[in-house]
Parts: sequence; structure tokens; C-alpha cells
Amino acid sequence: NEIEIYLTPDNKYLVTGTCYRPDSGQITPYWLWPMLILADSTGNAVWEIPWGYTLPFGGQVGGEGFQSIRAGNNMYSSVCHYIIPDHRYAPCLIKTSFSGVPESYHDLKPNTDYGKATTLSKVSDSIFIIGGGYVVTGLSKMSVFKTDTLGTILKEKILKYYDWLPMDAILTQDHKYLTTAWDNINNKNLFYLWKLNADLEYDSIYTQPRVYDSLCPYSITSSTLFFQCDLITGMIEPVINTEKVKMHIYPNPGSNIIHVEMPSCIQKQTKTEHLNVVTIFHQWYNDLDLEVYDLFGKLIYRQMVKPLEKELDLNVSGWSRGIYYVRLSSGETEVATSKLIVK
Repeated sequence: NEIEIYLTPDNKYLVTGTCYRPDSGQITPYWLWPMLILADSTGNAVWEIPWGYTLPFGGQVGGEGFQSIRAGNNMYSSVCHYIIPDHRYAPCLIKTSFSGVPESYHDLKPNTDYGKATTLSKVSDSIFIIGGGYVVTGLSKMSVFKTDTLGTILKEKILKYYDWLPMDAILTQDHKYLTTAWDNINNKNLFYLWKLNADLEYDSIYTQPRVYDSLCPYSITSSTLFFQCDLITGMIEPVINTEKVKMHIYPNPGSNIIHVEMPSCIQKQTKTEHLNVVTIFHQWYNDLDLEVYDLFGKLIYRQMVKPLEKELDLNVSGWSRGIYYVRLSSGETEVATSKLIVK
């Protein structure tokens, strides 16, 4: 059962997952084992190991494998772990040499009744952030751990007292940590997102105050937002430099040929019952409409703008002197405006 594929710096593929394999004296597969496979760029296996089946650690280490990274000359993986015959699971970090030799393992929370480490992100070659969950004396916790390469916990952040598990996690370009989880309540899938800073403290979803913030003291009403299928998402924060979402018109005032420079980003605002949502398109594929109106609201000029067009020219030599309103729109949504003065 393959869970995750990681591309190493030398363009090899490290596959992390889970396999069944019989224990000594068994005829059929019974125990779960973390499974690691390193393949070259053509898909041929360099090595593969059911991690923990044969180890010089005093016991066979079973469990499930979830995610792996490379740090230095070693592979590190987040797994759930148990030592036969004790069936109590624990969130665990395992270490494997780049040649495929198991090196060590460390339970992040020993003496747990149940636990899994499901995500693994690298802050540096010596610092990791691991997401997981565990149960102690009947109390379930979903947590994020900041550890060293030995699995020693430097800091823990409990996200929720519940038996969810982190499903995925990333580090943004400015070293913010995003992790997601989901649950099913009354046959409805509920998805959750947490954002933490480098100290594992809650970080604002945006870099400036907006309608929604993770620190908001008011209750948030659940809502569903429907986006166009050309929406591109990523790790880039919303545009802070407002010049990126503006049209630039020059010369202005002008009397002959006017140059209109398109915004480098398209910003759309959507209003719901409870939220004003700002969506930034760093790329877009739909045609835009450029319209020019006079002071009385009369449409003077209209032109379609293709996605790859960065600039267009307006010949205003025959226009009356005065102030005009330039509007750029996508469908019925206005994305940029500017004033034009013809002299």
C-alpha cells in the first residue's frame, strides 16, 4: 500500500507505504510493516525494505509508513510503530541510510495506547516538524512536534483534543507550517486547516488583518465557496504590493496614443453571507474585457484582452477632452479600474 512518493535531490524516488509480511513461525502475512522503496529515474528499484522485519534493536518493529524526506546522507520517515508482541501503537520517527540500511527509530510519545506520525516536513537538515496523533489514558490528541534528527521533541503543539490525524503538511516559502485534517460528521466531510509559525504558534491566515483570521474571537459559520476551474493555488501569500493588481496607464494625461499595461495579478472579491473573500490569480486563462466610459456612464470603447497580452494601445486622438473611467473585468466581476485624462 503506497502512501507517498518523495523526489530526492539526486532525482531518485523514495516510496513510503505499508506491507504485510508473516512473522517468524507464521504461514500467512499478518503483521504490518513500514515499507520503503528507493527507485531510480526509470522506475527500477535500487533497494526495498520492510522496515523493522530484521533489526539489531532487540525486537521486531512493525507499523505503518506515511511520509519520508532526505536530510544529509539519511532518509527519515514518519510511521506508526509497535514492538511485537506489544500491540500499542506510537508515533515514531525512523532513520534509514541512503544505501537502504535501517539505522534507528525513536518513539515520539512512548507509553501511548495508540498513535501515528503521519506527516514529516524538513525545516533544516537537523530540525523536523512532524504531525501526528496519539491516545494516552483515553484522551486523544492531534499534535505537531518540532524535533531533532534523533526524534527528540523540542516543542509540541496540540492542535485539537480529537482522534483526527494530519493528512498532509507543507512548509511555505516564508517558513510557515500548514497542515490539514478531515473528519466525517453526520455523513459530511469536514476539512480543517492550521497555520503555524516556526515556533509552532498559531499564525494568521493572512499577513494583514482581514475578515477571517484564525485568532478571531467570534464563531465562524461554515460556508462553501465555489471557484472557477482555472483557479491556481499555491504557497504564495495574497498580494501585499497593490501595484501588482493595478492597471498602469501612460502617458496620463494624454492626447494621442495611450498605453495600458495589464496587472501582473488578477484580484477578485467574492462576498458571501459572512465573509468577503479575496482571491488572487497569479495566472489566468480566461479573456478579460477592457471598457472605457465617460463621466455620464456612456460606453466609449471596448476591447477583449487575451491572457498573454501584457499591454495594449488606445488611440484617443478623436476623443473629447475630459476624464474617462477605464474598467477591466472578468465576466461580471470587476478586477481593476483606473482613470484616464484626455487633454
